[in-house]
Amino acid sequence: MPVVHCICGERMERESGDELRGILRSHIEGKHADWGDVEEGELLEVVSRASDMEPWDGRRKPLPGPVAIRPLAESQLADYQQFFDRTAFMDNAIWSGCYCHFYSFPGTKEQWQTRRSAENREDQSELIRRGRVQGYLAYAAGNVVGWCNAAPRSMLPGLDREDALRMDDIEGIGSIVCFVVAAPYRGQRVAKQLLEAACQGLRAQALTVAEAYPRNDEVSSSGAYHGPLSMYLEAGFEPYREAGAWTIVRKRLE
Repeated sequence: MPVVHCICGERMERESGDELRGILRSHIEGKHADWGDVEEGELLEVVSRASDMEPWDGRRKPLPGPVAIRPLAESQLADYQQFFDRTAFMDNAIWSGCYCHFYSFPGTKEQWQTRRSAENREDQSELIRRGRVQGYLAYAAGNVVGWCNAAPRSMLPGLDREDALRMDDIEGIGSIVCFVVAAPYRGQRVAKQLLEAACQGLRAQALTVAEAYPRNDEVSSSGAYHGPLSMYLEAGFEPYREAGAWTIVRKRLE
């Protein structure tokens, strides 16, 4: 039975993909009108991708083993693809076509909105092959259970699509932009271990500041993909400035 979990936390389930597509459209038009017009092709893709994801019954479960954090390399591309194909967005199929390419994509908001998952998958994969994506994969029992996108800010042009996050002087800054932890394994410090690895990796590149962008408003666990403010404060980050819907936090990398 096809299931779609929305970014807002609502779970939608129907007997057929056609029924689910209609419910999804009504949900978006009723609760997310600010998303603008949603084409039928987009809804078809969301329902199709939701069917391809590993099913999740909404329950948390213990990690299947100790967590090992590994920096992303071309040799791990298949693991990265498998995670985003099947696991990363099992509770948020609406965003499942991103492949964490959003901040690597240099185009405009309008150009991003026209893209499809296959384009993002291929373009992000090519950037990984070329060493133009940095981040960290969390493994447990041989499978990826989490991901953190962290790199020199110069490698993340998508940050400049938000006026509130744009800045001219980015020398020495490493940006931590995304966390994705498989839904069943959240709340077990996977993101905190990824954050620690990210800071160590940015420091090893002689960057002097780690910067992140937690949201100010309350969102679902999927919507908190930048990481919660509390996690950063616990890790020694300090508020730097308010930036619209976000608080920019920074940590000196001594």
